[in-house]
Amino acid sequence: MRRIVTFLLLIAMASFATGLTERLHTQHHEYEDAVAAAAALEKSHAPVPSPHKHSEQDCPICAQFHTPIIATAHAAWLIDTGVWVRYVSMLAFSQQSQDVPSSLSCRGPPAVAC
Repeated sequence: MRRIVTFLLLIAMASFATGLTERLHTQHHEYEDAVAAAAALEKSHAPVPSPHKHSEQDCPICAQFHTPIIATAHAAWLIDTGVWVRYVSMLAFSQQSQDVPSSLSCRGPPAVAC
């Protein structure tokens, strides 16, 4: 079950990232315009050019496709925080001194030679 959900979320994110969802939504608007033009043609029996009726002001979904995900002021703060975290993580922590034997005794149990 987790794999199915993961796969579906992966497909959804890929469709948003590639612009597939925006393209499908635009095609839906074009289909609505074509249906309206066909209905106007049946009524008047003369070709009537139908103006493009859909815009970001009329359709909240179209407006959401073109809004920024994050505000510019917040982006600068996040970048500065990332630089600060990188700098702090590079600071060396004091380590306890460890005795490193200069030589090991060859006889008996291991012991540090003085």
